[in-house]
Amino acid sequence: TVGNFAVEQTATLRGIGRLSERIQAYVRAGGAPGLLGGSPLLLAFGAALFFAAHEASGTKFELYGRIYRLMNTTPTTRRAGLNTPSREVRDRVVNHLGWILAVSPLAAAETVERECARRIEKTMGTTYLQALTLVEASVEYWEQTGLVERLQHPAVELIAFVHKTCGEFAAARHLADLEPAEVQQAMAEVVSNPDWDEILDFATNTSLATMLMEQLVSEFEADVADEATLNRLFRVLVRPETSLSPNERGRLLRHVFALAWSEDRRKAYRAGLCLTEHNLRSMPEASQMASALLSAPKEWSRLVGWAVLVRHFPGDVQRGDLEEALRLFMRSSRAEDFFVLRESRLPFGPFPVRGVFENFVMGALEVLLADADRETQDRLISEVRESQPNPTLGFASRFDELLRALGREDAARPQSRAARYMENVRITESYGPYDDFRKCSLALLSDVVPAAFVRSGVDARPEGDLKYLAAFVAMAGILDVPASDVHVWGSDQEALGTIHELIRAAAWVFGLPADRLATEAATALAAIGSLRREGAAESGLNVLPRVDAAEVDWDRAGRANIDTGILEALVNHPSQWVQHLATIFLDARLEGSTRREACERLLATGAGGAFYYMAALTMTLPDSAELLLARLRGRPEEGLEHLFDSLRKVGRRATQADVPALENGLLRCDAKTAVAAAKWCEAGASSDDAWLANLLRQAASHWLEHEEPVGGILVPASPREALLRTLCEIEPPTLDDLVVLASDSRGDVSRAAMDGMVGLATHSAVKRSTLVEYMVRGRFPAEQCERLLKSSVPYSEEDVTVLRGLCRNPDPKHRLVAANILLSHPGMDPAQARAEAEAMRIDTDGNVRDAAHRFLDGIVDGT
Repeated sequence: TVGNFAVEQTATLRGIGRLSERIQAYVRAGGAPGLLGGSPLLLAFGAALFFAAHEASGTKFELYGRIYRLMNTTPTTRRAGLNTPSREVRDRVVNHLGWILAVSPLAAAETVERECARRIEKTMGTTYLQALTLVEASVEYWEQTGLVERLQHPAVELIAFVHKTCGEFAAARHLADLEPAEVQQAMAEVVSNPDWDEILDFATNTSLATMLMEQLVSEFEADVADEATLNRLFRVLVRPETSLSPNERGRLLRHVFALAWSEDRRKAYRAGLCLTEHNLRSMPEASQMASALLSAPKEWSRLVGWAVLVRHFPGDVQRGDLEEALRLFMRSSRAEDFFVLRESRLPFGPFPVRGVFENFVMGALEVLLADADRETQDRLISEVRESQPNPTLGFASRFDELLRALGREDAARPQSRAARYMENVRITESYGPYDDFRKCSLALLSDVVPAAFVRSGVDARPEGDLKYLAAFVAMAGILDVPASDVHVWGSDQEALGTIHELIRAAAWVFGLPADRLATEAATALAAIGSLRREGAAESGLNVLPRVDAAEVDWDRAGRANIDTGILEALVNHPSQWVQHLATIFLDARLEGSTRREACERLLATGAGGAFYYMAALTMTLPDSAELLLARLRGRPEEGLEHLFDSLRKVGRRATQADVPALENGLLRCDAKTAVAAAKWCEAGASSDDAWLANLLRQAASHWLEHEEPVGGILVPASPREALLRTLCEIEPPTLDDLVVLASDSRGDVSRAAMDGMVGLATHSAVKRSTLVEYMVRGRFPAEQCERLLKSSVPYSEEDVTVLRGLCRNPDPKHRLVAANILLSHPGMDPAQARAEAEAMRIDTDGNVRDAAHRFLDGIVDGT
């Protein structure tokens, strides 16, 4: 009746209303995007769970467990007469199926069913034929429910799970059903295989968590574990299901922290990345171990300790100590050898491993900026910019997101005049303006990378997980290049079509599935489009999840479907990661005369940072030095420093025939190229190279007039230090000239002059006496006097007697140097030293008096 229909409709609407409330509550809880956004199929599974009055669950393990239970209990339309096995049998079969297909995904369906039957026969005590019947019926059941499907191939029929993760969940359940000895054997075979990560992650949610941890610990302690093993170990360690005793957990942590104490910074940084990327907050003993690292002898070990503390135990650090450490490591990071270079196919390793350092800096800033007043925030932000003028894209994105979270977007502005001294002169702004950085980042994550994977007919996934897109970005090294690289994408790019070809070729080399990338590209474009429409103050880089990218098998690059002409053009592209990828493809493809011709073309058209990659390609040729020198004799160009650096690295000494190339580098190019040319001259220079002296002096005069003035934290590039050191090897300047240069405004030139004076005084008694006279007469500041007294100059007794005049110098700083160094000098007569110390006991300067007392106390103590 109409009345009954109305009652039914009202009940239905009420049920839909309650269902809608449950789904909205689940979405607000934050679990939906990560769990159900993986594919349309998972979204359908989630919907089915809600319609069946179940929740989709907040963990991945529970989600797949509920999907299996739903399939086991929901009636389906089945063929008449089918003898459906019991639920226990169906579960055993699907678990075996998951394990077998994980090992042999391309095995024929008949082979898979027979192997499954042999396993069921053993575990259930049936005959083989009975087991095969049960397997066939169970597979038929799971086909009917939609969990597995048969795939027809011209030569063979296959069985596959409709969702790969469903099979991995079944394989993990199979592991949990085995006897302990069998589990250990099985896990020993797969624990190092990254393809089994999903299965092992599922296994950590079962009774196997502790056993898996023990297996990982055993492998870890047997050898120096790779980064993947370390990360897998810690993913298990932080699981609440892992019931390691405090002693066992402490033993493991001590073993990992021991790597951070290593003399090999590669091992220390590898451990540091692992320790900072995983949440250790539930392990208080980790705080104690990290604190112990702060007193380690090696700088990299101390960096790991600070990074762990600020990331996981910020309450255990003192603000003053942390601020001092931040300044120290930011200064140290400017040194060329501070970072480990990542290994690369070509001999250039372009990207330093900055993860531990960047994790420390970001963690320190989160602590120091959180409760600071505006003036303190401005000071710290400015110091970070000054010390890191050209950060990686990943760091700049995190830095900007932190400022946005603090409401300090106004601080995201170009840094001071130091920006003019960046290593790459084509770059003018690294951190800002913030709006430009944001717009360019959005362009990178829309017009550039995802656009290369877009396909017609592919829809975006709601709130999809972009892990394959993130893996591409990580494997291509996009987040490792300088942040200023992103500004390349702020203008129209005529080469976008060819860049897309390169991106697709790289994805093929990386082994990333094209279908999944197409779906994720659509999702990313939808997300970026939303950010643009809303005018959000975000760079867009935070839409990508953090992933552990696999190692790249670059041997496939030679077979990639991309034109060589396109690759040669892209080596000259202004984006560093584009240059890098194009060069590796060329390296894999070019051989013999073809390689030589390509290198000649590239060197003729190259500019800027592209010369770095061109030099790497060229240096594999037998006549590489001649090719590089031929280019260096040509037109002056920004970036030629990379060619000079390559000549120095391979040990090719400069000869008189190379004067035209040297004149170009020292006099007609920019300061960076002149520095590289001067260092090439310095390497291996000797007194036999008199032909070079006039050119070096001419270049020194030229750069004294044309170099950038020193100011601020960053010191502009100048070749005068290397020129001076080379001259000291060939035709040393006079002692008086070196004395003048010792007061140069550039510290590197001053230090080179001091070293030159030490060399002259070491080999000439006359010059040594003159140097002593200059010290006593006050020609040098106290700091330089201290350095000269501590040097290798063999001062005679007569020299030391003259130097006693320092004890009565009007400047207390000079008298303090005499008290601290001269009195205990090997050439000093002990009686004279004691007499001078006794006189200094009544010095007007307290520091001098203290030094004299220490010296006299040492005589009494026999020290």
